[in-house]
Amino acid sequence: MSENSAFNGHHVTAISPPQFSQTVRFLAFNRLGNDNNTKFSDGVYFDGCEKNVALSKGSCALNWQIEENSPFFIASYLRHCANLAVKNLDNGKLNLIGSDVASNLSELGSNYRAAAPADNGENILLATSPFNPQTLFYAEITQFPKTYIISSSIEAILSVVEPKLSKVALSFWLAGRPDPNLSLYSNVHQVPQGGFTVLSTTNAVKQGVYWDIDAQTSSCNAPLSSNANQKKLYNLLQHSVDALLPKNKDENAVFCQLSGGMDSTSVLAITHQVRQQRDVKINSISHLYKNTESADEQSNIKAMLNAYPATNSHFLELDNFVDHSFSSLYPSHPQSPGIVLSPKYHAEANLMKATNATTMFTGNGGDEMFWGHSLAYFDRLTGGDWKVINEVISSAKKLNLPIVKALRSVFLGPLKQYVKSTLSGSHFEDRLAAFVLPSWLTDKAKELIANAEQRPNPFAGDKHNLARYARYEGLFQTSTFNPMRSYQAVFDNYGLDVKHPLFNSHIAQFSFEVPQHQHISGEFPKLLLRQTMNNYLPEQVCWNQKKTVFDRHFANLLVNNKKEVRKLLEHEGLADLGLVDNSKVLKAFDTVMASKAPSLQVDLLYAILVQSWYQTHIA
Repeated sequence: MSENSAFNGHHVTAISPPQFSQTVRFLAFNRLGNDNNTKFSDGVYFDGCEKNVALSKGSCALNWQIEENSPFFIASYLRHCANLAVKNLDNGKLNLIGSDVASNLSELGSNYRAAAPADNGENILLATSPFNPQTLFYAEITQFPKTYIISSSIEAILSVVEPKLSKVALSFWLAGRPDPNLSLYSNVHQVPQGGFTVLSTTNAVKQGVYWDIDAQTSSCNAPLSSNANQKKLYNLLQHSVDALLPKNKDENAVFCQLSGGMDSTSVLAITHQVRQQRDVKINSISHLYKNTESADEQSNIKAMLNAYPATNSHFLELDNFVDHSFSSLYPSHPQSPGIVLSPKYHAEANLMKATNATTMFTGNGGDEMFWGHSLAYFDRLTGGDWKVINEVISSAKKLNLPIVKALRSVFLGPLKQYVKSTLSGSHFEDRLAAFVLPSWLTDKAKELIANAEQRPNPFAGDKHNLARYARYEGLFQTSTFNPMRSYQAVFDNYGLDVKHPLFNSHIAQFSFEVPQHQHISGEFPKLLLRQTMNNYLPEQVCWNQKKTVFDRHFANLLVNNKKEVRKLLEHEGLADLGLVDNSKVLKAFDTVMASKAPSLQVDLLYAILVQSWYQTHIA
């Protein structure tokens, strides 16, 4: 399609013509004149991580005699999805879960973004896959009503549309609970993960979801044994890794991030298993912390490399960056405070370029999928399993934890909330899901959060599904999307991809379907994953009980940049918006700096990142 083309008799301009390539960063649909019958451009945009998307011709009920996976096939397929979506919406259905549209969009793979016009020429469908850290943004150009700019890069939109700050989204960030589907700009919107948006030349914007966790297939008493679920999980992991491996024969190398934890080691081990059927060279990249003992994982990393000697290992010493200024170590991105363009990510990208690899796997998503939730113990108790009390006592002894404190945390705490909710007439789940707001958040910011639209939780109201309820809340509000988006924002400059095999919709659904005590029992979280990977990981890795934390590492960075960071926090911009009490933020910061063993809490880190972002892109 040319940049200026006639479409159904109307003159349409497409800025940066759509192509079937990940190099497409900017896509806009313009209309000229005031004709009510103005049509959208006939261009289709598709950005999928699986280079050759495996689409089933039968699934879209069309008998196209064309080459499968060709650009024409994908374009036709997406236009068909757009037609189905418009048909459903015309019938008043905003929730497309379980619809023919949902099944067709799910065929596009585990990590895609797409835009396609319907045949009526008046609507365009935008869609993204579940758990996709990247998204599509759109904004209406005020000078031309019903004219939208659509882009996979928010920077392109902000160059055309004057940004307006969303105080609601900013309040969530300052509270330490950012919504990954909520734009920081009130006039620039993003397509939700596993969701869709339909833009129209005649009607209002319609948005909803086509995928969600199916609560109906989840049961506390699912009759599947642990052994059966281990086999199923292993197959799901293999399929996810295989689908994300480069399909181009010239791309025969992949990088795997390798720490000493269960998640990245499992991804590396599974990649080696898949490698037996594919000619793929596997590299690993590990972070070292020579001056931060609490973050040291070298022993487990060495054990993994000994178990998989075919791995070509690389190391990056992160404590070497401690002397950098805060602004140079965490340059902000206009999309959100959580996206930082760190020189550490550039170092990894340069290392990959030197080895001709284009794809890096991470272990992101492991905590959300496999950690489980301590409320699983409470669910078992309220379900009549009194043996769980002795299990918790035994686990506390093995972990050298105070027994009374463990019992109070696991059983008495939820019971106390249950009694309070009963007496007040409030929802028990709301009390469990509530999070403690930082002291520096103002009443205005708290009100904005309280009145914000919340994602419905399908496990609400089920008294024996509290663990699933809590896991659902964590899954869709996780901060893990911040590093995922940060890496890709940097890697885009090098033509590289960052993939997250554990953040997979099939794995997510499975993780809710299994009995939740299979995730966390006794002294072990991630129990099902550990059992699944037992024959593929060294014992010291698979059954390690230590959770590595990095708060001391980040605290040391702040200590070395104390003056710069304190100056950031002194800025009055957010206080003038009525969202934060600067004196309380500074008090919390000074307390951390005065400590002999400083440890940084995530709420304070977010306050710092928000100030850096606001002063760079808004003030």
